Amino acid sequence: MRYDALVAQWLAGGRSRTFGIDPAQVTMSELMLDYLEYCKKHYSAGLGSETTTIKYTLRFVAR
Repeated sequence: MRYDALVAQWLAGGRSRTFGIDPAQVTMSELMLDYLEYCKKHYSAGLGSETTTIKYTLRFVAR
């Protein structure tokens, strides 16, 4: 039963890479990847779109 509850929480949370990780241990790269996945689901795609703009901005932030 505990497994089913954890899977349900993970699915409800959008299948985040950082699910279950201590927040103090989450890296900026992991947060940025999670955010980019969120953007792909909620914003438009294609050249000049919000998702593309965010993707290029995150590349700059990651440097």
